[in-house]
Amino acid sequence: LAISTNAYSEAVLGKKPGQYSGEILNPNKWGGGIELAMLSDYYAMEICAIDVQTLKPYIYGEGKKHKERAYLIYNGIHYDVVEGMRNGKSHVRFSSTDHDALAKAVEIAKKAHEKKKFVNTATFSIRCETCGAGLVGTKEAQAHAEATGHVKFSQF
Repeated sequence: LAISTNAYSEAVLGKKPGQYSGEILNPNKWGGGIELAMLSDYYAMEICAIDVQTLKPYIYGEGKKHKERAYLIYNGIHYDVVEGMRNGKSHVRFSSTDHDALAKAVEIAKKAHEKKKFVNTATFSIRCETCGAGLVGTKEAQAHAEATGHVKFSQF
């Protein structure tokens, strides 16, 4: 964040950049689109996250003339990197103009979609591991955490 506080202001982050930086360093916190945009800037490459539920590709760093792109498959909770093979070696960096690589990454997401390998975080069922309360979606989980201080949840 220190390298791009103009781009990632309090208005974008929803809190002061210094506070946000401290929170995202917490290993119990997960990143999302803002962090992918930051990583795209830091590594000077596009990062394409394909949502398994909608099959929509979100390309961070698009229009910045980056020559390389990495692909991630997003299931609603977790990101998995897409690996390719070149000359018998695994790689995760593709040309940003390689339309076949994009098509193959979308195909991977499509196969996961067909197998229902995604989570809708607005409607999924979770349970508080502290008190056993059944909750629906992240909004209820966040409200429960704020009201009780309970922070351990599992999907059921």
